[in-house]
Amino acid sequence: MNKTNFLILIVLFIIFGIIGLLIVLFSSNEKNDINSTQYSYLSAVNDESIFFSVSSNINKLYEYIQLDDLSSAYNLLDKSYIETNNISYQNLLEKLNLEYSSVSFSARQMYVISNKNQYKYLVKGYIKKDTMDVATEIINTSYCILNYDVENGGFSIELITESKYLELIKNRKINFDDFFVNINNQFEYVNISESSLASLYFNDFMNDLFANPTYAYECLSTETKENYFNTYDEFLTEINNNLEYYSSIRYTGYNISNNEYKYIDNYNNEYVFTVNNVMNYTVDIKFKDSQE
Repeated sequence: MNKTNFLILIVLFIIFGIIGLLIVLFSSNEKNDINSTQYSYLSAVNDESIFFSVSSNINKLYEYIQLDDLSSAYNLLDKSYIETNNISYQNLLEKLNLEYSSVSFSARQMYVISNKNQYKYLVKGYIKKDTMDVATEIINTSYCILNYDVENGGFSIELITESKYLELIKNRKINFDDFFVNINNQFEYVNISESSLASLYFNDFMNDLFANPTYAYECLSTETKENYFNTYDEFLTEINNNLEYYSSIRYTGYNISNNEYKYIDNYNNEYVFTVNNVMNYTVDIKFKDSQE
C-alpha cells in the first residue's frame, strides 16, 4: 500500500468514525427526549397547554349531556368503568350524580403518570352551573381519571371518589393492566394564548369571590390579609356588603413576567398573581383607596 492510499484510508476511517459518533449522540438525545415525556411516578401537571387540554376533553362529557346526546356521553366513559359500575344510557345521569343537565367541568388540580404510550391523568375539578346571578354556581367537586393513548390518540374517562383520588396521589403508583380507551374518542389539544391565560386566572379568582369564597380567601397573600382582611369573616362581610362593586370589577390591563401576572382593574386596584402551578396561585391586592 503506497503512502497516498494509506492517507486516504485514514481520512475515510476518521470520517466514518465521526459519522458513527454523531449517530450515537443523536440516538442518545432522541432517547432522552422520549424519556423526558415519561412519568414513572405520579407528577403534578405543570404544562398549561396539557392541563387545559385534558380539562377540555373531560368537559366533552358534560357538553354531550347538555345536548341530550347520552349515547356520545356514554361512549366517552372507560369500558372497564362502565362494566364495574353497571352504567347504561338510562342511568347515566344518576351514576354521574348530576341533578342538572346544563353544567360544565373545570379542572383545578391535575397529576399524570405514564407507561410507554399510555397516560393517566388524575383530575380534581368543579362541576359548574351557569346562572343569572353574579357568579357561576359550583354544584360539586368532581374527581376523575382521563386515560390517553398517544399511539392512537384515543381517550376515555373514569369518575372516582375523593377518597380514591387521595389514595392514588398518596401511593403515587397506578396499575395500567386495565387500561382502555375508545379509539373513536380522539383527544384534542387546546392552544391557549397568553391573553387567554391572563383572562382565565383573573376571572377564575373573581368568580370564586362569590361561588367559592373560602378558596378565594385562601388564595390571598399574607400581606393582603393583614392589610385588609384579618379574618375570613371580615373578608366575607366585605364581599357581601359590596356585591355591586366587586361584581363590576374588570381588568383593564395586564403584564406577564415569568410566573407573575400583574393586573390593573377599572377602579385602578392592582393585583399580582403568583402562579405556583397551573391553577394554583397566590393573589396580592393593593386597593386604590389605600394608596391615596
